[in-house]
Amino acid sequence: MNKDSIARKNPYIIGRPIEAHEPLFGRENIFQFIHDNLKQDIKVLFLYGQLRIGLSSIISNIPKYINYEFIFIKFDVQEHSQESFNDLLQSLIEDIITQLNIDTNFIKLPLISSLENETELFYDQFIHQINQYLQNKKIVLIIKEFCINHQISNNLAIKKFFDFLYFLIQNQDNIFVIFFVSGTLKDQSYLTKLFNNAPYQEVGLLDEQSAEKLIINPAKGILEYEQDAVTAILELSAGHPYFIQVICFTIFVEARIENNWKVTRADVEVIVDKAIESAEAGLAWLWDGMSIPERVILSAVAEAQKKALEKKLTFPEDPLELLEKRGVAKTKTDELIQSVPELVNKGLLDETKRRVKIELVRRWLVQRHPLQTEILELELLKPKPDNFDKEITEIKHHTNYLYRKQSWLILSILLFSTGIIVGIILTISMNKFSSPCPAGQQKENGICHQPGNNFTSSGERTLFPTTYNSDRDKGIEAFKQGKYDEAIAYFAQAVQKNRNDPEVLIYYNNALARQQSNPLTVAVAVPINNQQNIAQEMLRGVALAQKECNANRGLNRRLLEIVIANDADEPTQAKKVAQQLIQDQSVLAVIGHYSSAVTQAALDEYKRANPPLAIISPTSASSTIKDDKIFFRATPSTSLVGEILAKHIKDKLKLQKTVIFYNPNDPYSNDLREKFTNKFKEIGGELVGSPINLAQPNLDPEQKLNQVVSQYQPQAAMLFTAPKATGVALEIIQAKDKSNNPLVKNLKFFSGGNFYSNDLLNKGGKAVEGLVLTSPWFKDSAQSKNFAVKAKQQWGGDVSYRTATSYDATQAVIKALSPDSSRTTVLRNLPQVNLVPQETSGNEIKFIDGEIPTKPILIEVKDGKFQLLK
Repeated sequence: MNKDSIARKNPYIIGRPIEAHEPLFGRENIFQFIHDNLKQDIKVLFLYGQLRIGLSSIISNIPKYINYEFIFIKFDVQEHSQESFNDLLQSLIEDIITQLNIDTNFIKLPLISSLENETELFYDQFIHQINQYLQNKKIVLIIKEFCINHQISNNLAIKKFFDFLYFLIQNQDNIFVIFFVSGTLKDQSYLTKLFNNAPYQEVGLLDEQSAEKLIINPAKGILEYEQDAVTAILELSAGHPYFIQVICFTIFVEARIENNWKVTRADVEVIVDKAIESAEAGLAWLWDGMSIPERVILSAVAEAQKKALEKKLTFPEDPLELLEKRGVAKTKTDELIQSVPELVNKGLLDETKRRVKIELVRRWLVQRHPLQTEILELELLKPKPDNFDKEITEIKHHTNYLYRKQSWLILSILLFSTGIIVGIILTISMNKFSSPCPAGQQKENGICHQPGNNFTSSGERTLFPTTYNSDRDKGIEAFKQGKYDEAIAYFAQAVQKNRNDPEVLIYYNNALARQQSNPLTVAVAVPINNQQNIAQEMLRGVALAQKECNANRGLNRRLLEIVIANDADEPTQAKKVAQQLIQDQSVLAVIGHYSSAVTQAALDEYKRANPPLAIISPTSASSTIKDDKIFFRATPSTSLVGEILAKHIKDKLKLQKTVIFYNPNDPYSNDLREKFTNKFKEIGGELVGSPINLAQPNLDPEQKLNQVVSQYQPQAAMLFTAPKATGVALEIIQAKDKSNNPLVKNLKFFSGGNFYSNDLLNKGGKAVEGLVLTSPWFKDSAQSKNFAVKAKQQWGGDVSYRTATSYDATQAVIKALSPDSSRTTVLRNLPQVNLVPQETSGNEIKFIDGEIPTKPILIEVKDGKFQLLK
């Protein structure tokens, strides 16, 4: 059997529920509990569990296991938590009609305005008709993953809605309710008192046998797990299904890359850091659901475990004793003591109260939430002056950044009752408010450092600490000491060890430039923290252009040095990056940033510089970003993207009606929506319904897709996602794949370039077949093939458009340089740049008011890969 063809789709599922047509392991007892109680006409049930424990998967599979006289209706109160009571009832009515696929021409709906004062109309009029339609089958309302107490205390409409549900089940024999609660039932006192004595069941960790099935069965016949590897996965996950799926998903990806289908314990250990990155969304939810004292205890336990492992102790230190040693105030002790049993109750600590229950969570805590940072949060609970929050937020942001870069720091906070003095010790003593910096240093957030020392590196540190390369680390040490001959040798070895890593190739060429002296310096700003793969894609283009420039002896023997800057794809950090680059007078121009929102934030800073600093973005497409004096773009704008999509859909495919999904607060997404809408209407197309907000809380993709298709019958759907919010759009595509509605099945999906990634293929599988995307560059197009071959030879595999456009942006900057370059000369020369296709990734590069006229390319997902649309 050809494993290459088998392995195309990753069989492990993360980030979405397991649907009824997919195998679900180890929840037989839950379905038996539901079955037994419904069969005995028990009207209300409670199921509860941790976030990401699989509640949504159970909801999706209930009809598969409970298949007799019950009809199940899902309703997400959280999604409608800001609505009035009347609107809540209307939403419930709409969900019932949509999920039952009832034609509203055959049912009389109650007047919504009458429901608040005459709620009996709901069951006397509406439910009566539903009963007739269903021939008196029993209806089970599934209230999805809802934490009610906080909402009720702040929202009388929700309280009234649940009171209404109580009276509904009292007056209707065939109405049942199952509450799915994220958290513990102890936190749901209002519900449990209202529905007194209702049976309940916890959805907990999988038993060992079920967990092993979840590990082995999805990839059976493809992956072969040694028993020790299975044991290692169980040790890391503790039987938590989400973390099992994350670990195994990552193992599968690596197996496909390495073409090694036998999994050992060593293979499991190698992918832990990558698995943690994949699990970030679920881990963030877990963290956000805890109080500050709980976070401090959890981080303390994680650190105590780390020390115990290092010292080979059998039992970790008591977390409260560890906190006392760290100077946590005695006044906080009671809060911390109370948090320990809460964490045990939530399944985060084991019964000893000295260990994090899930090993993968413990490792994440050590990496992302070091103890001293969380102690700072605890101390912030003290009374403080009005301006204190801003100061501490800035300090904490900086210290968090240093922790992520694995820098050694000692942080101590002294907060007096008046709260006006903050003392910080960070390797050396510094005073935020008054002390001056040593000569040659500058102050950023109250911390003295060399210019560019926070978010940038030319070779003084790695910005990718999770990538191990001992020769790189030796090269960094030599580079910091000015020993450029040694640095060149070590970085050269590092490149040989990991040819796919652009950071080490850039540092190698930087060391050459420093050795030669008097380099020409250009910065590249990429989203390392939140979009590491994309950051590396961009850096590969920059590194290749730098390598070629320096191999040709640069300009008059002045070689090119690249400063890498990490903007984290966050506007706030991008502003700080821009300020640092502006202050570093050696930086002549900036390549970047990635997303339109971040580019706009940074552009505001570059404009204020004196003289201004040129910026050329390889990827930011929003046409709202404009400044013909300093901003240049090496990718087609949203105007061109919207036009090519509109013409393809209307003129070539002859599709008349389309619906738009978008993120209104993202400049790229919103601008692309506007540009497409204008062009599509101009050529006679019709936009149906209001554009759907992908960012609305608790959007149910399946429900929304069915609703809009049933109501408007669109032929095409536009998925104009924000760069960091492609997950919901993917769920909408997957909802189409699962649907039995012919109208939904025939819907065609289209999107812009930010959806273009291998992650889409890995996670989307057969669901994304037929999806049409735009791209500024594609490896199989005639004009792109020469660069595609050259890039593959350099990096050992195919590259994305982000590598190509970053190469083009760097080539444009190099063309604008001169032996006597300054920021002013670069700005003067960029509008005159004219690169022929042989000098770029395949397209001519010249700027008209900062824009390139290159049209986007249409590509399609076909047979599990991206292909040029003929």
